[in-house]
Amino acid sequence: MASILIRGGTVVNADISERADVLIRDGKIAAVGEGLSGDTVI
Repeated sequence: MASILIRGGTVVNADISERADVLIRDGKIAAVGEGLSGDTVI
């Protein structure tokens, strides 16, 4: 299955919110960070 990269998203958890790239593979979050790559970039 192809991967989708959300570039520059806002990631929020109980303590903080931050800007980061989010990689989705097989319908699940595979990685959060900077400098990620994916088949489709949003």
